[in-house]
Amino acid sequence: MLEVFNFLCLTIFFVEYMTFNYSFKLFVSQKWHIFFQIWFAFLVYFSSFLEIISFFCNQYENYMLFVPILDVYIVGPLLTLSCISGIFLAKKKYKKKIPKHIHQVIQKLFYFGIFWACFDKTTQGSANFYIRCVINSFSCFLVYHLQTEMRKSRIH
Repeated sequence: MLEVFNFLCLTIFFVEYMTFNYSFKLFVSQKWHIFFQIWFAFLVYFSSFLEIISFFCNQYENYMLFVPILDVYIVGPLLTLSCISGIFLAKKKYKKKIPKHIHQVIQKLFYFGIFWACFDKTTQGSANFYIRCVINSFSCFLVYHLQTEMRKSRIH
């Protein structure tokens, strides 16, 4: 249920971001956006690292029982809050003329959410450990790339 709510929030705010027809009134500071972004990235890195450690400690099955709970209740909402706060900050700062680099960061964050929902979530219980390692490595790479893009966008 929470995943459906997260997806619905993302859909509403991305449609609102793309159309600029209606503006929700909400106070979001840059500190909160950075907080959501950093914790999201930390949990992606940490959970990927923990998955590898659990495999070598023969606790992989137990860890994979914990991952869906982590994704649904912590990582998913952090991704949603990071996207929503980023959209609000972009609209607040730039009004209707959002620069191309900000637009690209928000799009990449949305694409990462789609990748995460399609590949990472669907392979949690059924995939081979090595396939999961490839998916987690790619997820970590995408998150790192997003982090660097967001740092660049804060400078401009």
